[in-house]
Order: sequence, then structure tokens, then C-alpha cells
Amino acid sequence: MKIVDSGDRPSGLKTGGPIRNIMKKFHEQTYPVTILVNLVDQDGENWLDEIKGLNVGHALYRAKINWPALDAEFVKITKDKRIGKVNSDNPYF
Repeated sequence: MKIVDSGDRPSGLKTGGPIRNIMKKFHEQTYPVTILVNLVDQDGENWLDEIKGLNVGHALYRAKINWPALDAEFVKITKDKRIGKVNSDNPYF
């Protein structure tokens, strides 16, 4: 399993990668929730990426928009600014 670095897309992918030109870098985004997603390509290779959003559903939606050729699966919440840092596997936390 590989971790997607900020601004990079997994090498060797025929399609995929962020399709939107995001104006702010990851650490400049002010969304309150950060989740970890598992991205699976057509060859079954896994990638991990952190995505920010208004809530878990919004962050997962943004992951699917950013990586349309990959399957995005929720792994866990890594931070929620409304309640502080968390480590939860529950998507409805």
C-alpha cells in the first residue's frame, strides 16, 4: 500500500488523478473533517490519501471526484476540528 503525497498522483496509472485544479494546498484547506481513504486501481493496487470535507460524506464525495478512475473506500476519520483529533473507524462518528 502506498501513500499519495500532497499534489502527486500515483505513478503508472493510465487514468485517474485529481481532475480539479484545487486552488488551495491540502494544509491550507479549512474543512473541519479529515478522513483517510483507500484508493484501489484497476490492477488491485492500493493507495492511501487524506481528504478534507465538511463531514465524512462530503470528504468521501470529494475523494471520488478527485480520483474518478479509482474506487475510494472510507478507512477512518483522522481529524475533526469540531471535537479535536480523533482516531475512529466509524464513518458516522
